[in-house]
Amino acid sequence: MGRLLVVLLVIAVLVAIVVLIVIAVTAGKRPVERSTAPVTTVHCRITSKRTMLSRGGRATDYFATFEEPDGSRTELHVDPVTYGHLSEGDRGWLTAQGERYLSFVREVEIRPPDDQR
Repeated sequence: MGRLLVVLLVIAVLVAIVVLIVIAVTAGKRPVERSTAPVTTVHCRITSKRTMLSRGGRATDYFATFEEPDGSRTELHVDPVTYGHLSEGDRGWLTAQGERYLSFVREVEIRPPDDQR
């Protein structure tokens, strides 16, 4: 019985080591993929915004969802100031590099004042 526990403990330690190696390799690979991804600019519409508490509720992450004319949607992490400037329904040009938000330039619709016809 004691030998079985030792074997199970060794297996558990080996599994934990393999999991840590896989996490380390994929985490290190992600920034490289982001920095080598092409910078793209697409016309889109902001369909939603959301926040998420992280780090035990001590920090807030901000996200915006952008929809392209073909219906495909992309949710990107944005900084708090950008989040405040974006509004659902805004249309414009999104520039991103892979999964990294770079900028959004809003289209401005110019309308004549109501009293002019």
